[in-house]
Amino acid sequence: MRQKVFGNGGSVTTVETDYVGPFHYEDADGDGSGATTAIQFFAHEEGRVRRAGNELVYEWFLKDHLGNVQVMFADMDGNGAVSPDPVNGEVLQVDHYYPFGLRMAGLSLVPGVKNSYLFTGKETQDELSLGWIDFGARMYDAAAGRWNGVDALGEEYVAISSYVFVANNPLNHVEIDGQFFVVDDWLIGGIKGLFNGEGFRASAQRHARNSIEIWKSFGATDVVRSSRFRTLQVLSRFSWELPQQVTGVFIAHFANLTIGVNEVENLHNGTIHVETKLGRKGEGWDFTLGNIITTNDFSNYEKAGSSRRLKTKPSQILNHGLGHYLQSRRWGPFYAVIVVASPSASILGLVTQKNPREYYWPENNAERLEWEYNEKRSQGTEVLKRINSQNPKLDFNPQEEMKKRFYQNPKQNED
Repeated sequence: MRQKVFGNGGSVTTVETDYVGPFHYEDADGDGSGATTAIQFFAHEEGRVRRAGNELVYEWFLKDHLGNVQVMFADMDGNGAVSPDPVNGEVLQVDHYYPFGLRMAGLSLVPGVKNSYLFTGKETQDELSLGWIDFGARMYDAAAGRWNGVDALGEEYVAISSYVFVANNPLNHVEIDGQFFVVDDWLIGGIKGLFNGEGFRASAQRHARNSIEIWKSFGATDVVRSSRFRTLQVLSRFSWELPQQVTGVFIAHFANLTIGVNEVENLHNGTIHVETKLGRKGEGWDFTLGNIITTNDFSNYEKAGSSRRLKTKPSQILNHGLGHYLQSRRWGPFYAVIVVASPSASILGLVTQKNPREYYWPENNAERLEWEYNEKRSQGTEVLKRINSQNPKLDFNPQEEMKKRFYQNPKQNED
């Protein structure tokens, strides 16, 4: 591949760059004759080897977990150590980045020979001062956090704009060549599809969609509340609720990669429902971390009840999970104490064939918080219709709900 760069000013300077694998050649006179063409450097995994006159200079890169080059250095004096002082020329370049790849000009330092392979290890093109990054398939504008063209594989993920960079999650996803962002869920999902009969493409797309919806949990809000309330919901997840929110996202992703997830849906009340493929028929279970309610396969226990557990409707499971989310908002990082204690209560309930929500205070408290919250948010028939139309699984009726709650004799609910 060949690149031509034309200079501006009183005299026109043309520089031709030839890319031959990792080798970079330049023809300074630009006449195409090759008379002045010479190798400039060749790149390798840990840095590059640059020609300086008749000598070779070994320059090394320090990278972060996403492959962004942050420091370029060289042992110029050959003493086996590199001085951090940039004056002596051994620290050749220092770069810092905003999340979407724009260099922080005030913190970056280029005292010596410039390296253009920076964000995710891709070359930055400085022509016309645009600063676009060449990923191969298309150019990326780090200032806008968007691509300058459509993705050739855009039909593989129609739920995401073709111009969006790594699904707006640059801290966890990495672009390889500008054609679809590489995400562990997509790749592993495709591999699983080869063995379970679903097919690589269908399974990869489903796992990728689940992954995106899980990450969107950070921004899920209650659609019937005020803008101020919804803003505080999101801010709380990045501060007061952050420990359990991150843990909930991690567990949901782990479930998506391993046991499988049927679907991830926004319940429009500030919570996200992750329905896994686990669970014995007739037995419904759930746990809530942050605003993520993880349950077993609803189809299992909608068909039949269990003699050891209450026959619980999906709407009751999801509404109860909302109660735990409200506890998470109220108690913040101290909510972990409840998470640790809850399995003990669940085991005790299985042994005694009693409903833990009857006598275990955190469960009972979650029921009360959810009831009060839903009763407040559903004032007015039109609002109630809006809630249930957005997600029929919730099926909340404040006049009838308490009549069919869990405060009944468990033995009356057994088969």
